Amino acid sequence: PTSLGKLSELGAISVKSNRMSGEIPSAIGNVTRLVILYLADNIFEGTVPPRLSNSSNLLQLDVSSNKLKGAIPVEIMQMSSLISLNMSGNSFTGSLPKDVGKSLVNLSVAHNKLSGQLPQKLGKCLSMEKLYLQGNLFDGPIPDLSGLVDLKEVDLSSNSLTGSIPGYLANLFKLRYLNLSVNNL
Repeated sequence: PTSLGKLSELGAISVKSNRMSGEIPSAIGNVTRLVILYLADNIFEGTVPPRLSNSSNLLQLDVSSNKLKGAIPVEIMQMSSLISLNMSGNSFTGSLPKDVGKSLVNLSVAHNKLSGQLPQKLGKCLSMEKLYLQGNLFDGPIPDLSGLVDLKEVDLSSNSLTGSIPGYLANLFKLRYLNLSVNNL
């Protein structure tokens, strides 16, 4: 409910795995001390309100497995506090915003309808450990991720990526899972 926006001291909201519906209230962006927001596995519709980025202390945002659509808000992707962002299993369209938060450790936008080339700035997310972009319509080459030395899991499968498999992947010594299947590599 919109009234959650009045709870200024709230640090975490988790309503995962319910049958909550309607739009995500933009008033949640008023909760400036919010650190964790889990809205996954519901039936929320509409778009992700850009105003959520007003929660400047937000570390973890999970809106996966809903019926969300539209573009991924640039304001959310640029949040400097965000370390974990899961937007998988929705119907987001458009491209992945070019300005990706440099603090991200985990990013999943898997199983949406995203398209276009992967942003080069993914290679600037130096803390990135898990990157899940599978099941979209991404095309073009795999961007330079050679500086992401902490990468442990990468799934770029089931897209339309082209070019060759980058040789630098052999130098990512922490990498334990890599899936590049069902592309045009």
